[in-house]
Amino acid sequence: MADYNDDLDPLAQMFREIREDRQHRSDEHTALRASDAYQGAIRQVDRYIFDYGLGINAIELMATRNPAYFDERISRDPAQHHRHPAEPGGHARRRPHRLGAAA
Repeated sequence: MADYNDDLDPLAQMFREIREDRQHRSDEHTALRASDAYQGAIRQVDRYIFDYGLGINAIELMATRNPAYFDERISRDPAQHHRHPAEPGGHARRRPHRLGAAA
């Protein structure tokens, strides 16, 4: 049986190129996430999510001053329905990038 030469196998070459391309893209993404512009944008998104939560809490507090507010609404806790849209934004950006190393 002849020795196997990995350099001559087109399939092995294709897989090597795919692996190198993936690693290059992962490195670019890691550099992007570490950039000052990206970190500033993340802080701004965090602030939006925080302010949104403060607004919902203020609405809830104001609603306690008016008992009819809860009696006239379908839900007894409308703030719960407004919090759900903000949760994925806060969690999604913290999930590590899956192509490269766990970062």
